Amino acid sequence: MVSIDPVRDGYSPNQAARLIASLPGQLVEQKSVEAAALMDPRVFQLFVLPDTTVSVPSGSSALQDSIQRVTIQTVGPGFFAALGVPVLRGSEFSDRDFRGNAASDTAVATVINHTAAAEFFGDSDPIGKFIRLDERVLRVTGVVRYGLAPPFRTKPSPIVALPLTVQDLLRTRAQGVALLVRAREDSGFEQTRRALYTIDPRLTMFNARTIGDQLDDLYAVVGYNTAIYGIVGVFALVLASVGLAGVTAHAAMRRRKEIGIRVALGAQSFQVMGLIMREGATMATVGALLGIVAAAAGARALMAFDSQLAQSISLGGGSWMQLTAGPVLLIAVITIACYLPARRSATLDPLVTLREE
Repeated sequence: MVSIDPVRDGYSPNQAARLIASLPGQLVEQKSVEAAALMDPRVFQLFVLPDTTVSVPSGSSALQDSIQRVTIQTVGPGFFAALGVPVLRGSEFSDRDFRGNAASDTAVATVINHTAAAEFFGDSDPIGKFIRLDERVLRVTGVVRYGLAPPFRTKPSPIVALPLTVQDLLRTRAQGVALLVRAREDSGFEQTRRALYTIDPRLTMFNARTIGDQLDDLYAVVGYNTAIYGIVGVFALVLASVGLAGVTAHAAMRRRKEIGIRVALGAQSFQVMGLIMREGATMATVGALLGIVAAAAGARALMAFDSQLAQSISLGGGSWMQLTAGPVLLIAVITIACYLPARRSATLDPLVTLREE
């Protein structure tokens, strides 16, 4: 994926639009390029989470329309072929879509991915069906097996692809226009640079990256967030353990006389330790049970609130393991935290303790 900006290289907006429109065809004519297509530079930045609402008619009455959240992407003809994405039904965008006007009153051709087809239309054929995006009407002309599962989900998000048009090229973009290029050899960047230089020496490419690198950076953000939340969680666990250890030590100190009497009457060390640790274990167990119930109820509420959240928070077979792993770890850490004050209480000399009173 490379970006170009002919306006920055000295072209007028109209000249830049004509040049960009002809670039994919000229690049394919080069021996080093296997396929090429235009696309919006933000295509793979918007790959993860649905951020746009569309209306999908589900019956003869408009009142039956269902509201769906999707990811909108704008791509040119040949994009899915260059990416190696199979077309399941219909066809992808053609040069006619590229030369057309997406802002006209007629329905705009759109290509949806397999997730959108299954969620919007079920088992029925989506080709020819309509989707409403704000004031525009979209007509499904193709279905592609496209998209990677976002973090914490098991299937790709619904994706609705709109055709990149000549009118889009006339608009000045800070990021320029992106080209998806499939080179015939591994040194794709150098081959693409040479091909662009052959077409027009004034053209300079920037933001040259492989799709793999782009997606790795996208998912790396999730890794950073997970690491930060993990550090915060460990810090909270340490604070909770220290706090409960202090409370346990204070409670044991207030019961020194009782402990002294029990030891004087023959209580063993393990019995005294069990007496002290039982209180901390009871608090931890009750808190863990309440936490599990609250987590399950909250997850159910979120799943009912949003279908996308329902994909992320699925109470399946492995979810109960996730729900119980945290409380089990918490109880284990709290047990260790309560052990130290309990061990100290078990070694009290009853004579010294009773004389303090």
